[in-house]
Amino acid sequence: MMNTLHSNTMIPWTFLANLDTSASAEVIIPKFTAPKIPEIQTKKSFAQALKATCDISISQLPQPCIKGDAIAIKIPEEEYQAGLQRCKTHLYGRLILSKGDTPIKFNELRAKLQGLWTMIGTWSMISLSHGFYDFSFSSVEDMMTVCAVGSWSLKPGFLRLSLWTPDFNPNLQKMSHSQCWVRILGLPLEY
Repeated sequence: MMNTLHSNTMIPWTFLANLDTSASAEVIIPKFTAPKIPEIQTKKSFAQALKATCDISISQLPQPCIKGDAIAIKIPEEEYQAGLQRCKTHLYGRLILSKGDTPIKFNELRAKLQGLWTMIGTWSMISLSHGFYDFSFSSVEDMMTVCAVGSWSLKPGFLRLSLWTPDFNPNLQKMSHSQCWVRILGLPLEY
């Protein structure tokens, strides 16, 4: 076995460099950098996302006041007006199903509407309650294009749309109108 290393021998492991006792051997230890391992982006759970929220100081929040039995806050007029402007591109919709129809899930409804509303830009929807939805459109023109149809047949059921109104509460809405088709046999054309 050889105890001496040849000159210009490369030893990648530093713990082996001390094996050579001869002064004539030259040990080259290469600089080694580990390859970068790409970071894997994992989806955060809802709890993890909540942990990452930032704290807001109480001084930045509006000061509450008591009005009767309720606690209220004052919203500055300019912020209220800005909120009204944003709502000008919103519609309310009510999903109406026949008795015995299988309820449509949120994602199924969105997929059906994406197929029907291909002529407009981006839009989003929020489920309110009692079959009501809030639709937000990227422009007033897109909102009016969808609203002009009035009711959209979804098979099963249909979506009845109405313009946004302030203080809308789905819990207080009453069904006062319904779309139907009537055929009267033998009715003269002038009627």
